[in-house]
Amino acid sequence: MRYLLFLLAASISLSINAQKVKLVNATSQSWSGGVAGHHGTNYLVVIACSDTSVKLDTLYTGGNCYSVNIDKHDTLNRKVDKKNNTVKYNIYAYDSYNDMDYGDPAKRQEREKERAKMPHRNYDGAALLIYTIKGVHYTFLIKSFNALPALNYP
Repeated sequence: MRYLLFLLAASISLSINAQKVKLVNATSQSWSGGVAGHHGTNYLVVIACSDTSVKLDTLYTGGNCYSVNIDKHDTLNRKVDKKNNTVKYNIYAYDSYNDMDYGDPAKRQEREKERAKMPHRNYDGAALLIYTIKGVHYTFLIKSFNALPALNYP
């Protein structure tokens, strides 16, 4: 009986903490130009948290892993609403590629080796955010990005 009560309490605690993060907006915007063969994607994820002790850790998207480093003193990417006791985070990530590097087989192999070393997570969606509340890791699945029009630089 105690075991069942413990499981019930643990599941309620996990579900309450899991609901503390809400997606406000998630956009992606492809770009190209500047240098011949240079292109990539810019990502912006905006989340709101009802717990001010949330610490963001990692964002996985587009086959890449991005470390998220937003501290309490970052007023550009972390907005505190003291009236509602919430925090809004702007998470920026981007990837860029240069197709001209792929002509050289040695450079291609080097890039593939570096990419294989990157941390990888399996998830069903457009992105996965890892965050911590009071020392416990949680995941937040972002199902899709709103695609903005592509930027084509000269």
